[in-house]
Amino acid sequence: MKPSFLWIIGDAGWNEGSLACRWACEVLRNAGYPVTVQPLKPPAGPPIPWPSSISVAPPLMAGRQWLRPRQRTLARLMSSFDRIVSDMDLRTEFQVLECLDPSARAYLFARQADIPGVVDVSAYARFDGVLTISRTGYRAVFSRRPVLESRLWLLPPLVDWGLLRALERVPIFDTTGPVLAVAGVLNAPKGLDALINAVTVLRDRGREFSLMVLGDGPDGPRLRAYAQTLGMNAHFVSQPSGWGAWIKRANLLVAPQFQDGMAFDVDAALAVGTPIVATALPVIEERLPDLARDRLMKEPTVMNLVELLETPSVYERMPPIVGPERLNAWLSAFSVAT
Repeated sequence: MKPSFLWIIGDAGWNEGSLACRWACEVLRNAGYPVTVQPLKPPAGPPIPWPSSISVAPPLMAGRQWLRPRQRTLARLMSSFDRIVSDMDLRTEFQVLECLDPSARAYLFARQADIPGVVDVSAYARFDGVLTISRTGYRAVFSRRPVLESRLWLLPPLVDWGLLRALERVPIFDTTGPVLAVAGVLNAPKGLDALINAVTVLRDRGREFSLMVLGDGPDGPRLRAYAQTLGMNAHFVSQPSGWGAWIKRANLLVAPQFQDGMAFDVDAALAVGTPIVATALPVIEERLPDLARDRLMKEPTVMNLVELLETPSVYERMPPIVGPERLNAWLSAFSVAT
């Protein structure tokens, strides 16, 4: 019988921890592993849509207080699963550790590109493994030495970008000019404001573009209204399924963020061969070791974006990059026979 997984996240809203959880659980569930997702609190913004095959429990907390009855509930829940995964958002993991039985097989998904120096990470030693999906994240954890190096894992993102390929046969939306795809959590660091402004500048120069925005988040309503006010041809897809198929239909994936994340959008574009323009952040550069320097910008300013979008060579399609086998690497980290 295959082991069961409980993945604990801060909330099931649009944030990178929830996205990583959703995609990983989808891969695990499709491989036959029982999976349950447990959010600790309600989302502050729009929730992420979850497939019916994944069980998402109601949030444990109704408000902000983390009271003892809720701790006991989480402790009982964790005791009924073979593997426990905790998202690292510098709060959730410590709430999990408060309730963790010493005999439990528990793992920390360390998604931050850095860990603030004020955080005492000595408690992380209670996890059986710490999982990272970027060398930047690996170095951030390794530099603090919370666990033995043998328990620190560098893994590929656990996502199947080939899901829902049927979307490739369906027109996305009415387009004008090249289609620029943006994908991820719609918040201030995403940099979508700068891209919208850059497309407006190019329109004034006689060049038309269409925007395809995959994802949602706290700034989603504002950005949709902003694009509409400017009269842009922008299509917002507020769901996380089928990103590979959507991005494959685009002429260019633009990643204009100004903070490091997990670069899921870049990973998806590489998997389907869509060319990329991005900010030269460590995690993005790591995902693109062979990308020409003229595709990256040091700062995601409006005029830097305009300059890149006016460069014909950035639209040359790339061959899809088939990365390492993903699921087996994760199962090895979880000490599950493959």
